[in-house]
Amino acid sequence: MGVFSRTNPTAAFNYVISQIASGDVTASTQALVQFEKVVRNKNHKEVSKHIDQFLNAVSLQLNMILTTHIPNVESGQQPEATVLRLINCLTDTMLGVFSSAPLARAVSRSSLKQVMQVLITVLSDDRLAALEEGPQILRAINILMVKVIEMSDQTYVLG
Repeated sequence: MGVFSRTNPTAAFNYVISQIASGDVTASTQALVQFEKVVRNKNHKEVSKHIDQFLNAVSLQLNMILTTHIPNVESGQQPEATVLRLINCLTDTMLGVFSSAPLARAVSRSSLKQVMQVLITVLSDDRLAALEEGPQILRAINILMVKVIEMSDQTYVLG
C-alpha cells in the first residue's frame, strides 16, 4: 500500500493528503490511488481521523482542476488524458469514502459544506462537459452528490 506500509499512520496520511492537494497531476493521482486502497481495505477508524483533511485537499484539487488544469489542457500544455484520470480518481475515491457510512458520518459540517459547494461549481462549469469524457464525469459527480446527501449526517446535510 505504498507509503502506508512503511511509516506511522498519521505521517503517512499527512504525506498522502498533501500529495492529493499537489499541483502535480501525476503526484495527486498516485496519492488518490493510495488513499483509495486504504479506504477499500476498510481501515475506517484511521481514515476517519483524517477525513476532513482529505476532503479539504480534494476540494482544493477540484478548484485547481477548474482554474489551472483544464486551462492547461485547452492551451495544449497538459494532456487531457492525465486530467481526466485525476478527475476519475478523485470521483472514485470520494465515492468510496461516501459509500461507507462510518466515514461519511465522520465528515464535519464545514467540510461537507465546502465539498458540496465545490461539486456544484464543477457541475456548472461548461468546460468540463466539453472534455472527451465530460458527460460521464458529470454523471459520476451527480451520483457522488446523491451519495454524499444519502450517507452523511442528515443534520449536516439539511442544516
